[in-house]
This record gives sequence, structure tokens and C-alpha cells, in this order.
Amino acid sequence: MITDVKMDYNHDDDLEFFKANQDDLVKKYNGKQLVIRECDVIAAFDSVGEAFDYGCKNYGAGNFSIQHCIAGEGAYTCKISTVYSFLCL
Repeated sequence: MITDVKMDYNHDDDLEFFKANQDDLVKKYNGKQLVIRECDVIAAFDSVGEAFDYGCKNYGAGNFSIQHCIAGEGAYTCKISTVYSFLCL
């Protein structure tokens, strides 16, 4: 069970970091799941699960961001169907 969730971590800064550096990050990490913390890429993984496990182990749940490193707005835009409910990572 995850119990060390920090609710005041600023994920918005990490997203803005990704968007500002997206082109360079895609060249280096295309298709990877990035663990971003305090506007810095900490690690890159092939799956969200690996990235999440690493982030929780090293920083605690809620204290890092995971970003799919692909080109375009689709990397940070999520559409949620009114028919299906799911977690968009």
C-alpha cells in the first residue's frame, strides 16, 4: 500500500519543463516514460509501471511526474470518454 503521498508537489512545473524542452527530449528519449522531478529528467523507462515503481521507491508517491516522451500535443493531452473511465498516463 502507498502511504507516503505528498499532495503539494508542483507537477505543473514539470509539465511546463517537458513542453519547453519537448523537441530535445524526444530526440533523446523518444517513446520512453520519463520520471521528471523538479524540472529535471531523472530516469527513462519502457513502461509506465517501471517509471512509477522507480519514482515511488526513490521519491515517494506524488513527489514526481511521469511523462510519455513523444512528439506533439498528444504527449500531454488526454481525452476521456464519457462511456469509459480510465487513468490516462
